[in-house]
Amino acid sequence: MSTVHSAAFAVDAPGTDPAATRLGRGRRAFWPAAIVLGAVVIALGVAAWSRGQPKNFGVVEEGRIYRSGELTPAALKNVVERYHIRTIIDLGAHEPGSGEEARDQRAAAALGLTRYVLRLEGDATGNPNNYVHALRLMNDPGNQPVLVHCSAGAQRTGCVVMLQRHIVEGKPYGEVFGEAITHRHDAGDNPHLLLMLAEWSDEIAESYQSGNPIPGVDPIPKPVPQR
Repeated sequence: MSTVHSAAFAVDAPGTDPAATRLGRGRRAFWPAAIVLGAVVIALGVAAWSRGQPKNFGVVEEGRIYRSGELTPAALKNVVERYHIRTIIDLGAHEPGSGEEARDQRAAAALGLTRYVLRLEGDATGNPNNYVHALRLMNDPGNQPVLVHCSAGAQRTGCVVMLQRHIVEGKPYGEVFGEAITHRHDAGDNPHLLLMLAEWSDEIAESYQSGNPIPGVDPIPKPVPQR
């Protein structure tokens, strides 16, 4: 008689221990579940770690000016504790009145920070007077150390840092453009940043140095801290 090899008709061979057979099957079932559980634990750990890390962070001038993308409350706390930040300059990371905007303000207030919001468009365009105000706030010793940020830390923040390097530090734009690329600016994807600099850089410099608003665009009152 032929022997039928089928899971449906499987029986323990003579001389084998049924309990040991079941144990072996249990072990084989355990390892895939353990691997999945381990992957979940690692993923949760990475997510928790990333929430505490500032997005696209960089040092503009040690002890005075820092840059980043938007920050979770945990990331903000870590940056404040490490770099002793006193002032936040937000270039419009969130929509006015949004829950994220309220969260950022609560986090800043809980840490005793002064926070300013200067609204610019995500591609770095907008009223150039806001860049003038940002430069003044960034370079006021009474505000420092300062953290300036937007959403990604690449366009608006990249533009104001290039203005800082050129207008305040006297460096050619060609010399500092690599810094913007390092912090995720892509001129092919967003040509508006360089167009903004080409159109308004001289006027921003003149306004920053003279204290007068840029002619021909809507003046913006001196920014006040958010409450």
